[in-house]
Amino acid sequence: MVRLSAAARALILTGVVTIGMHATGTAQNQQAQSWQLNNLRARWCVYFLVDSLTAEKKLPGNYRPRPARDFPGLSPAITRLIHDEPNYADWIPAQFCSSHFDRARVDNQQVGDSAAVLKDSQVLSTWLIGATPAADNTSGRATYFVAALRSNNWRLLRQAELWAMRGDRLEATVGKVPESTEDLFQVRIGRTVVTWEGHLAGDSAWAPPAVEENWYTDSSRNSRITGLASFSPDSAQSIAGTLRIVGKDDLAKSLRASPIRMVGPMMWGGGGKIDFSK
Repeated sequence: MVRLSAAARALILTGVVTIGMHATGTAQNQQAQSWQLNNLRARWCVYFLVDSLTAEKKLPGNYRPRPARDFPGLSPAITRLIHDEPNYADWIPAQFCSSHFDRARVDNQQVGDSAAVLKDSQVLSTWLIGATPAADNTSGRATYFVAALRSNNWRLLRQAELWAMRGDRLEATVGKVPESTEDLFQVRIGRTVVTWEGHLAGDSAWAPPAVEENWYTDSSRNSRITGLASFSPDSAQSIAGTLRIVGKDDLAKSLRASPIRMVGPMMWGGGGKIDFSK
């Protein structure tokens, strides 16, 4: 880890991400678990496409992939791609997102140690594939299957495990590219390493529109978990740089096979909420 540039320090603004988990059952047997990711330091996503055969292999049999031609809220770069090359309209939107935050709280109890600076932040990463349950009549909201949920906070993952959510560890690095002024964000999940090297671009940050997504996954007990995810960051700014993918597992292969890999914008401040139910 090395001292961050002024551009990276600009990302260190305070915000809150709240994740609420609700396991609904009878009135006598209701469960709830609320996650709070305090002081959002940075959130960045890689938007890409997965061919339908690959998507079907990652989805349980009770889900169906949702093609880009029917998908709302696509990245502008993907929208342009399928307009210019309609053969990609039947590919499936996917995204890999990492949220870097100061500390986590579960049901008002701190989970893990606080991180005072971006380079020491805790991280929650997700790989999402556009999909819906097979019998679902999709609304106008973006819908995804959670193909992977990873964090470097093992206590947070333990809370997910207790709620039968599948999760696993990741390794994250934030700092500077050696012998360069470029900023470095790197996440290692399984046998995939996703690395972005670059800098904030454009004249200034802007207030991005709020985003709402439906998430689906199956618990380890084979029950469906649904989630309503909403993010309303205070600021976003375009980024310029290089994305590198190393690895041989499904995520790495899917990223490399995509006809497009759009990174950014970088987002910070504000917060979000994810309400899970089953």
